[in-house]
Amino acid sequence: MSLTRGAALLTLAASCLFPAACTSAHHGTDGSPTRPASTSASADARSSLVAQMTTLCRASSDELRAAAAHAFGQQRPTTAAWRAFMMGTALPIITRQLDGIAALPHAPADDDSSIAAIVKAGREAVAAATQDSTLLMPGSSAPFDTYDRLATAYGIPACNLGT
Repeated sequence: MSLTRGAALLTLAASCLFPAACTSAHHGTDGSPTRPASTSASADARSSLVAQMTTLCRASSDELRAAAAHAFGQQRPTTAAWRAFMMGTALPIITRQLDGIAALPHAPADDDSSIAAIVKAGREAVAAATQDSTLLMPGSSAPFDTYDRLATAYGIPACNLGT
């Protein structure tokens, strides 16, 4: 071993007598893995974003449930009544939900494309339903299947519309 390398190892070993000096970007003083600060900040930002989206979507779901209860009570709606409810009440609520998701600050830059895809799929489903109300069958998740799949994959199943 060269003297320079030996001196470097000795310096490293001596610094590890003081745990704070011995931490690295990969392991804490207790030896457990740590995340680099940027990854931790990104994960914290994403977690906060998911929580905000979940809150927004739960509020929309509560609004939809209340509107459906008001419109139908305990009665099973006819297909025509269901479609009218979806077109006049549910789709505007869903559109506001999508607008709310799109308006949230997307701190994790790498999440922008995922969120954009979720919002795009939701808007496409609303547009398809608006153009063809026959897509809106009671008990059917169509046309929201893609939106629901993307929302679930991102970690916001509370935002699902077809289930």
